[in-house]
Amino acid sequence: MVMLRSIKSELSVIYVLYCPEFPKPGETVHGSKFQKGFGGKGANQCVMASMLGAKTAMVGRVGTDQFGTNYLDHFHKYSINTDHVKVTEQSNTGIASITVNDKGQNNIVIVSGANEKLTDEDVEASIHVISTSKVLLTQLETPPTTALKALKLAKRQKVTTVLNPAPARPQLDPDFYKLADYFCPNETEGAGDVFIGSFAYYLSCHPHLDLHEMIRRSSKIASISVQKPGTQTSFPSKEALSADLFA
Repeated sequence: MVMLRSIKSELSVIYVLYCPEFPKPGETVHGSKFQKGFGGKGANQCVMASMLGAKTAMVGRVGTDQFGTNYLDHFHKYSINTDHVKVTEQSNTGIASITVNDKGQNNIVIVSGANEKLTDEDVEASIHVISTSKVLLTQLETPPTTALKALKLAKRQKVTTVLNPAPARPQLDPDFYKLADYFCPNETEGAGDVFIGSFAYYLSCHPHLDLHEMIRRSSKIASISVQKPGTQTSFPSKEALSADLFA
């Protein structure tokens, strides 16, 4: 979960494989390119918000493996507060495998790993950073109970709450709808992380804008990101965007 001063959860190291067509069951296909990077919905949204100028913080978990160490270093590169990103020996850092075909469609497999070890107690321990934030943004790639706990704590502190209900879970607890000020689903896997990270930035840093304008600007930034390959590597920096997006 992300706070703006932002909170987000869920992070994964990603492997992206490019191929002409998705393999059929039992079929092997030749790929054209391979990339390794950083991902996870919460982490993506946090990095996007930070790149636009928001002060951000993560609440989550990584493993003791090199992936976890690398991810913490990556967050520090973007000045993201990691005081509440715990290291666990119980599981590996989250991993995602993404296959992209020549039509730009993708298939994603996630092994949540350490993300599933995030507890209600971890969230409660971050109450100070939650209470001093303007926006809390959470997702469903950690246990739903922890996302719900974060939303409850944020609402008690009168913090604006945003829920990205992805990946979709059946029979979502009705309290999610009651506790989320903004409910932001997206169609399977579009440019959702860029849009939501940008939207959270505007809620936090440009609260004078009306909702329609926040959505328009966030959509514009998301449309720019899909013109480049990769996940976080496709995110546009504030310096690369038109000044009128920040007026």
